[in-house]
Amino acid sequence: MSWFPALRYTLFGIFLGAEWAKKKLRIHDLRAMCARLGLSYLGDKKLPEALSLYGTPFARIDALIISNLIDGEHNGTRIIAFDCQFNDGSNQCWRTLIAARTADDVFSSATREGALTSARSSAWQILYRPHETSDDALGTMPLSEIEAIITGVNR
Repeated sequence: MSWFPALRYTLFGIFLGAEWAKKKLRIHDLRAMCARLGLSYLGDKKLPEALSLYGTPFARIDALIISNLIDGEHNGTRIIAFDCQFNDGSNQCWRTLIAARTADDVFSSATREGALTSARSSAWQILYRPHETSDDALGTMPLSEIEAIITGVNR
């Protein structure tokens, strides 16, 4: 059984390599989407101070790790989207949040199907997939869904 530890490490290395490649592909695709929509890809930066998560389930989270931050204006509305990692008390969770600075309900078509929820925080409407409805182990939205939601703002 001397080969078993080596096999275990090899499989673990393959898994890590696949996760790394998936992350790099998401970054590449998000950058391309930003170029198409006239938004800026900012990567792993802090949230802009203008965005408040107060009043949302994410405001109570102490350690919110931000990645794939997108910021800009689309159809006259400021949009901020990002992936975030947090601990829900029992395990690590990933979510994608999309925020629009508007008094209007610009995400109503996205929330009608029930898989997504929106919350209001001051001047921002924030869209996300609740923990209990997430099919994706990571809980992040697919790129096609993010783009459809952003392009649907102010239509």
